[in-house]
Amino acid sequence: MQQQQKAALSKALSNAYAYLCDFTKQVNVLKPDYPGAYILSDLAKFDALTWKEGFTDFRLVPGATDDRLLERVTLSYTLTGTDPIIVEREPPRIELFARSLHDNGLIADVTEFKNNLGRVARCRFAIKREVRASLLLIGDYTTGDMRLRITNIQRLGSEDYRIPVDELTQPALEEVALLVLGISKKFIQRFKRVI
Repeated sequence: MQQQQKAALSKALSNAYAYLCDFTKQVNVLKPDYPGAYILSDLAKFDALTWKEGFTDFRLVPGATDDRLLERVTLSYTLTGTDPIIVEREPPRIELFARSLHDNGLIADVTEFKNNLGRVARCRFAIKREVRASLLLIGDYTTGDMRLRITNIQRLGSEDYRIPVDELTQPALEEVALLVLGISKKFIQRFKRVI
């Protein structure tokens, strides 16, 4: 990649960091209610959530000396509610449900109920009404574009996208803010998902 392209990519990441840092500071003060809901299963719906806390960070390209190229920008935040969500499962669905909780970063207190043979007959999961989400922008200095990974943003799970550098503009960053706040999906609908 030419030096000028590298500088443009690093500048786009730097602008994203500055915008997201300011956005996070404001939202940490306002602590808005989250308008949507996260669905884990027919019995586990995470709604009535409020912004708890968020932070923004960046990392430089390893080994970069005086040019100080940014490699990645991260926005992480937590949405939280009050009462736990109670779900009961019987074998063989217990392990599958526990794995689903783990894969989505959800925390639960588990109570096992055993039968008269000492085997687990059912489990009660008291799932903490808390969703941890993140947005990660990574500069690809080989191809000259960016990769975006969203985790638990507007729904449980992760998705990856490719973003051309010149499309990470101020209006696009405003769309990122609306995406995080659960108001709009316009930002990710513009880009090609990486499978």
